[in-house]
Amino acid sequence: MKLDTVSVSGQPVIPSSTVKSLGVVLDNTLSMDQHVADVCKNCYFHIRALHHVRASLPDNVVRTVACSIVQSRLDYCNALFTGMSEANLSKLQRVQNTLARVVLRRGKYERITPALSELHWLPVRQSIDFKVATATFISPCDVIRQVKYRRGTKFASLDQYRGLSRKRYTGYRPIDTIDQ
Repeated sequence: MKLDTVSVSGQPVIPSSTVKSLGVVLDNTLSMDQHVADVCKNCYFHIRALHHVRASLPDNVVRTVACSIVQSRLDYCNALFTGMSEANLSKLQRVQNTLARVVLRRGKYERITPALSELHWLPVRQSIDFKVATATFISPCDVIRQVKYRRGTKFASLDQYRGLSRKRYTGYRPIDTIDQ
């Protein structure tokens, strides 16, 4: 069923095919095509600018600028890219490869895997998997413990730490018992 317009308080509201929230463009099929196109366009703009000033900057500054301006755009909300099409993933990978070539002054036809390794960058697909795995397997208690440890308030004992942990998953529970 396709809606052309919706009336709210007598005023017509025309549905949009895309919506932008927190910098992520979602389309009506959740294919992320428009978001990937926007990210690639912005990244290539900054890569070209970096390429123009590359000769006058020291290597460590170029790496910092590349990570802070371009690589951060590739990593932003990349957990949403799980299950994305291979075509979109390859577009993002080409952006990262181009950035690595500019940073390390590599030629167009040189192998890129050693360059990514030298920069300590994961390929886009592995970066997405790593982010999802990290978010999935680090429990909230681990985060609390790390924050408290960094602030200087260590737990007095392991029992106190265990007391903060959430309940463990006990197995399947039928839907009709959720309200009980």
